[in-house]
Amino acid sequence: MPKHVILILLSIFIYFLGYVSVIFLPLYLHHSLNYSLKLTGIMLSLFGLGSILSSLYSGKLSDIFSPYLVSTASTSLYSLTLILTYFTTGPRWLVAILLFLLGIGSAAFSPSSRIFLMKDIPLQDQSRINGIRYILLNAGTAFSFGISGWIIQEDYRRIFIIGLICCIATTFILLPLKQKDKKTTFVVEMHTIYNQ
Repeated sequence: MPKHVILILLSIFIYFLGYVSVIFLPLYLHHSLNYSLKLTGIMLSLFGLGSILSSLYSGKLSDIFSPYLVSTASTSLYSLTLILTYFTTGPRWLVAILLFLLGIGSAAFSPSSRIFLMKDIPLQDQSRINGIRYILLNAGTAFSFGISGWIIQEDYRRIFIIGLICCIATTFILLPLKQKDKKTTFVVEMHTIYNQ
């Protein structure tokens, strides 16, 4: 398996280790910020709206810019909003904006990293690699439950620290692939110019 494929798969696993920051958001809003269940639901719907919009457009943005750029931009946005959310307890409109941005940042990584992973994989190997990708995605999410229960205990704000550490680690894992992305983008551009 090529080194860049291993790095992308590793980044997916590490990213989803931090997915606990999404899973425990309802508990954080209800117990740490003392939001009613109704308000917690409303706030989470803004997170969901951000996720939906991000999922719709991250693939298109990957075509326009590059999947590497969209992947690293999503982890950067997600990291920034995790930091801001950690330190923000109000006003509610600001929490709502941060949750919307958290949704955008968290959802953009999955489609863009998949595109980045698959663009150099031969067609006959794509099903196998995509299967490995899903195993690592699910394993990261599953491990995040165990890690979070041990780390969080009574302070739900710690979910943002776990998410931030995983986002930063994911970004550092992706950094060596920048040169690979430039080469692939150049080849695609030259192919497009040649075929016009």
